[in-house]
Amino acid sequence: MNSDPVILGIFFCDSVIQEAGTGKHSLIGCFNQWNSNRFPFNVPPFYAFISFTNIKGKFEKPLNVTVRIEDPNSGLVLSNVSALLGATNPDYQFLGFEVVQMPILLMPFPIYAPGAFSLVVLLNNEKIGHRDLIVSSVTIDRPNFPLPPLPQPPSN
Repeated sequence: MNSDPVILGIFFCDSVIQEAGTGKHSLIGCFNQWNSNRFPFNVPPFYAFISFTNIKGKFEKPLNVTVRIEDPNSGLVLSNVSALLGATNPDYQFLGFEVVQMPILLMPFPIYAPGAFSLVVLLNNEKIGHRDLIVSSVTIDRPNFPLPPLPQPPSN
């Protein structure tokens, strides 16, 4: 690669809609962490919306973009998804100012304990960025509502 790609943003969301015609993206249900009251916790499907720039050159074949979730304590990869990035015109030359936006769907995977996990972005197997994904343990507090008084029998 002729340049060092620069990550502009990594967002977590429930859904991504791309507008026909303009190509604009709408991120639906954005979040920064998960909370669970029990473990293992199965993460629901979600999108990692990746935005990057500073890609320069003409590429003979599509670029491989990989997103993976790692446990930084053990190095265990919990989820791994790859997508291909290529120009529709094979003679296209990336000039470096283009912004690439990719919604990557991650399927369910288990989290065995609370902690900070790392979403890592690779371009052609080289790390170009990362972001923490926090999973917290929460307890469910049940409200302590007073019981209504028992009905009293009528007095005669």
